[in-house]
Amino acid sequence: MANWMIYGATGYTGSRIAKQAKSLGHSPILAGRSEHLLYKLSKETDCPYRVFDLQNNKVVQNMIQDVDILLNCAGPFIFTTPRLLSNCLITNTHYLDITGEVAVFEYCAKRHRLAEGAHTLICPGIGFDVVPTDHLAVELSKALPDATQLHLGFKSNAPLSPGTTKTIIHSLAKPTFVRSKGELVATPFGLHQRSMELKGVTYSAINITWGDVVTAWYSTGINNIEVYLPLSPKKIKRLKHLQPLLTLLKLPGLPSFIGTFVDYVVKGPSQYSLEYDRCTLWGEVQNAHGDRREATFETPNGYQLTISIATIYIGWLLRQSNIKSGYLTPTQCFPAELFFSMPGVSPLQWKDQQPFTCPDESTTTAAIE
Repeated sequence: MANWMIYGATGYTGSRIAKQAKSLGHSPILAGRSEHLLYKLSKETDCPYRVFDLQNNKVVQNMIQDVDILLNCAGPFIFTTPRLLSNCLITNTHYLDITGEVAVFEYCAKRHRLAEGAHTLICPGIGFDVVPTDHLAVELSKALPDATQLHLGFKSNAPLSPGTTKTIIHSLAKPTFVRSKGELVATPFGLHQRSMELKGVTYSAINITWGDVVTAWYSTGINNIEVYLPLSPKKIKRLKHLQPLLTLLKLPGLPSFIGTFVDYVVKGPSQYSLEYDRCTLWGEVQNAHGDRREATFETPNGYQLTISIATIYIGWLLRQSNIKSGYLTPTQCFPAELFFSMPGVSPLQWKDQQPFTCPDESTTTAAIE
């Protein structure tokens, strides 16, 4: 039987993926740096565990030598992906993660040929970042095949997990990225703003750095891509005023201090939030003639959805006799029906159609985290 491993298994998302995987009959190897926390989680799930950090490549290779699929849940991924992926390519271990970091997607994409030569799959972003938006982008591009512009957005009121909070803090001092004429372009914060209509309500929205500026380009071939987040004009103005202070994040030792503080203060979404909060996703494509298509759909809470996606996708891979190799986006690797049949994921609602009815929450099953 194939072995698979969750690295970062004791974090907010990793531990919930482990528990959901066990409930579905899997027994992933739990891995990370804390023996105390891994031992505790191992007792809860009856899954084996391995303790190792990522400083020594030989140690990492020894720990993953017999692992067929590795799921990285340890963020910020810009620090963990290079170490894990480089060793996965040596041990021929398929690499997946739940990142949403643009730099990580770029890093993975540049190792496509290496992965093909190693007969190894690289598929980062199998969570809320970026599976739902990746599928939305593909469906929009099918509806308007000659599209030259792709705009995506989402709205969620769910609290952040410690890992996501640290990733956001780490990225705050960096510019906002868009895809323009096929290239990643850094833009000043707040340069791109627009309105976004969600469920009949129009919101002001600001451009953010999101993984789709990389993944949607590979998935659709559209050369101009931007991702937006609804924010009130007052909040946008406040964030602009804070930008000069964000350079302090580059001071030695400050990111580590903030990370420790976040772990202590931020607890992540409650079980109620996981079960009942919902996310609305929006997308629009336009071609050179001004033709447009626009669609929305809903999903469960982003963390709950990540749990479902990671578990279901890995379960699907374990059933395949021949896994593709190289760098692939989620839509290039996994069938669309696998995602759209997940509990709580609504059908796409095109702007010229009648509004969809939200699924009955009482009929949905618990997701992977």
